[in-house]
Amino acid sequence: SDVYKRQLMRYALHLAQGYGIVWNVGAAPVDGGTDFLYMVVLAALAKAGLTVEIAARLVGIVSHLLTVFLVYFTIIKLHRGNRWLALLSATYLAIGPALAYISAYFGTPFFALFACITWYLANKLVKEPASIRASVLFAFSGLVMGLIRPEGVILALFMLLAIVYMNGIKKSQFTVIYFFLTFLLLGGIYFLWRWTYFGYPLPNPF
Repeated sequence: SDVYKRQLMRYALHLAQGYGIVWNVGAAPVDGGTDFLYMVVLAALAKAGLTVEIAARLVGIVSHLLTVFLVYFTIIKLHRGNRWLALLSATYLAIGPALAYISAYFGTPFFALFACITWYLANKLVKEPASIRASVLFAFSGLVMGLIRPEGVILALFMLLAIVYMNGIKKSQFTVIYFFLTFLLLGGIYFLWRWTYFGYPLPNPF
């Protein structure tokens, strides 16, 4: 965790200071911190006046609290579950390993929040397959998840396959279209930018 902390926060600090995503000031950009969007958020908060350490803790705590609420909300509102069982699930999550991730400055709670949001929207689409709003939000949330961690793209794709499996391809056609349009257009723009900026297409944690 110490290596991760020094690595990611160093990139975030240099970005906040206007030097770009670099390991050493004046050197070429390098994508050594693979939690891209998390690093950008930390840099933005550092630019606003927070220390990078406080920014990391703040993002972690807020993300974790929102995830706990979303778990409770999903069970109660979306699945009409028992209120006490929902509270038990939320409490178990609240005091679970996420607290260790927060104390170690990991971006895991931030990624977990958007994984939870994307999965909530996937469940909503299973219940309301014709919802254009849910389809658009699902695609966008999945893209954000992919920008936080590269494996978020794979996770979003598996969620899409789950929707198609549950609803059938005909009822899922709008969801599939919005998903691939979002990833091809917005995701493609990001991919081309990062390739141009760093000089290579894939993350390089070394």
